Amino acid sequence: MRKKILTVLLILMVFSTHLYAGTGIGAQLGVVPPLFNIEATQTISTTLKTDRIPFVFSAKIQFEEKKFSGAGFTTDMWLANPIIGHSIIHFYYGPGLTVLFFPKIEKDDFSQVAQLFAATRFVTGINFFLTDFSEIYAQTAVEPGVVFHEKDGVKFRICFPIEAGIRIWF
Repeated sequence: MRKKILTVLLILMVFSTHLYAGTGIGAQLGVVPPLFNIEATQTISTTLKTDRIPFVFSAKIQFEEKKFSGAGFTTDMWLANPIIGHSIIHFYYGPGLTVLFFPKIEKDDFSQVAQLFAATRFVTGINFFLTDFSEIYAQTAVEPGVVFHEKDGVKFRICFPIEAGIRIWF
């Protein structure tokens, strides 16, 4: 059923290109390496970027040890996206914000207390267009922020997510 819905949505996106010119919607996969006593996590996100504004928005869900652990929202403002030399590869960078909520979970061999992570971020990445309507990118960020922890109160945390994805432009 999911594959059918995804197929129908993709067909609608392709046939509606003239309605929303300059908008890119995509899928993004990521990992947050285990640094500074933080568990390794994986993320799956959807992204939205337009040609008209310099912001990239993403909604994400996060997994720890292949189990759902949280969800959140990120927005980045691209300050520039210049071409690197005479290639087709572009470089982008800019500030952003992220908020992730981790609900209380107690299942079998997985336990987590409720938490909220709020951070500023600075993103850098590369992107290029495979075709006029498909973009591939890879990025990393530094996210210094605070965790509002159910048991331990407020703590400082810094994360370094690494992400890659594809956007379809229509």
